[in-house]
Amino acid sequence: MDGFRHDYLDQTALNKSDISNFQHFIDHGVKTSHIRNIFPSNTFPNHMTILTGQYAEEHGVVDNVFFDPYLNDTFNMYNFYQNFQSKWFDNGAEPIWVTNQKGGRGRNSGSILWPGGVAPVKCIEPRIIPRATLFNLSDTISLQYRIDVLIDWFTDTNFNAINFGMLYFEEPDLSGHKYGPLSKEVREQIKLLDQALGYLREKLNKTGLSEKMNIILTSDHGMNQFEDRVVDLDTILDRSWYTTHSQYKSSIDLMVLPRKGHETHVSAALFGEDGKVKDHEGFYAWWRNGTEMKNRYFSKNRRIMEIILEAKKGWVIGNNATKANKGNHGYNPQTVSDVWPFFIAAGPAFQKGITAPAFDMVDIYPLMCHILGLTPAQNRGNLDNVKGLLKNPPVWYKTLETTAVTFIVVVILAALVGGIFGIAAVCQSRISRRKLLFQNRRRLDLSPIRSLPETDSMLRSDGDEDFDGF
Repeated sequence: MDGFRHDYLDQTALNKSDISNFQHFIDHGVKTSHIRNIFPSNTFPNHMTILTGQYAEEHGVVDNVFFDPYLNDTFNMYNFYQNFQSKWFDNGAEPIWVTNQKGGRGRNSGSILWPGGVAPVKCIEPRIIPRATLFNLSDTISLQYRIDVLIDWFTDTNFNAINFGMLYFEEPDLSGHKYGPLSKEVREQIKLLDQALGYLREKLNKTGLSEKMNIILTSDHGMNQFEDRVVDLDTILDRSWYTTHSQYKSSIDLMVLPRKGHETHVSAALFGEDGKVKDHEGFYAWWRNGTEMKNRYFSKNRRIMEIILEAKKGWVIGNNATKANKGNHGYNPQTVSDVWPFFIAAGPAFQKGITAPAFDMVDIYPLMCHILGLTPAQNRGNLDNVKGLLKNPPVWYKTLETTAVTFIVVVILAALVGGIFGIAAVCQSRISRRKLLFQNRRRLDLSPIRSLPETDSMLRSDGDEDFDGF
């Protein structure tokens, strides 16, 4: 659920009946006060961090809009075709759905409108709704339909039924931008999302998956209230001095590249004659290779420009014609808590009725790998930070009679400028060991997925039989 702030469910203006399904997952699972997302706290970078367990400088999706000097091209999240182009997303980092499909027989992945989750990575594609992306179909595909499709993929009688799914919802981010994070419009969207969770519970019960599912609810970012304060960058920098491929008209983070011959002008205006970091009214100016950006893991990538401008809380960077949203994100999560997302998880693998310490967004990847019984690819997460969420750490059992199918659904509601609210569901079920009759088969209604090696291992969690479903 895109742009779902860590404290949205604590609003006194929400009645218990408005969030009864959210509360059900809290009562039957674990929650944290928040999770620490990455800089910039925008949609595409944080979606990729959930998928890979890596920071923006590592997975390469450094913002919602960015320039790649090697490709000599600009990525824009609103560009339909670019969402399907591997060159923007296949940069060495391995998404969880790729790790899953590499993990063995019976493992396939599905993606419904997930930002960064519809293009092939390492020549592996998830199952998708054909030609559907966040920004061309999200307003025409109902929440219920998305859930129906995902459950159909889980219960497909073909060998290519999914065992990992990603599902994206665009609210409450859209309403948070337009009306502000604490508006009645945002509360109305939370109520609708609660109804969607109720529908998901119904579908799980009807399909017999309820007692086998592990559900993770999380988000990419929160939302900060705009305070009608705009940095007029035109009074500081002449536009002929620099170029930027960020969202100039209203930005929280703005990457700047001085034009040839104007390096001294830009440096002097932003950093003074000595070139040191300078604290401006309404924003900070940072060198990409400086200590601050290195500490945020936002430095070592060709897609990050030489200078990063960062708005202070409540401000935006633009010009005197800027008309900003009433809610914004993109701020530094280390200093602006309003952009923190929330986290709830429930199911047979998770403890019940506890509040766990906050952890980093990069830790979600190894957590999902652990539940899935996968060997993680290189990542920045730490399973020790999240193992307290688990009822019992999953154990591999060797068997000749069974193999594991771990179903994971991740539902994410993202913002136009950044944000995620996700639901991940893991279904652990046994299937009798048999050879696939058909491999590498292509179906018209899904993306082709290559066959994977068999495995004789089974993943289960001790105490799974104690979980009574949703």
